[in-house]
Amino acid sequence: MFYSTINIVQTATANSADAPDIDWGQISQVSQAFGAVLTAITIGFLIWQSRALSRSMKSQSYQAIVAMQVGVDKLLIENHFARPYLYGDKKLPKATTEEGAKVHAIIDIAMNVIDNTCQQRDLLPKDMLESWIYFAMETSERPAVREFLKLHPDWYPIAHRGEYRKEYKRLTKG
Repeated sequence: MFYSTINIVQTATANSADAPDIDWGQISQVSQAFGAVLTAITIGFLIWQSRALSRSMKSQSYQAIVAMQVGVDKLLIENHFARPYLYGDKKLPKATTEEGAKVHAIIDIAMNVIDNTCQQRDLLPKDMLESWIYFAMETSERPAVREFLKLHPDWYPIAHRGEYRKEYKRLTKG
């Protein structure tokens, strides 16, 4: 048994002398190149995935804004008397009456939607941003809304300072 083990080792040593030399430097270069290709493919995939996520976030943000605006529209349908206060030239009623309290609440909700839209403007599709800012500017400059903003200057500082008009001018370069 001892003799056969020695024969195996001798035979293996003799056969390895006949084997070609392995160029470890070349193997290292090939594996580095392969690793670089895999890394480039991974980076490309991550860039594609990041862009897809960005498009998805923009779409979801816009859908949420539209849903909030539809909520305001439903309120105005249910309380049709309030529409001229939000989009027309009626003066803000006192909040001491039922109608006045509803008008104040509807303006507050509408300004929340407008303010939320402004805060997410970087997520809005570029072709929609200008129309939303125009809507915010027009709505926030209605007499009843201006009076409401004067009563609550800290609630909606962007609208109170007239920032929507500045933003609209910047977007339209006008």
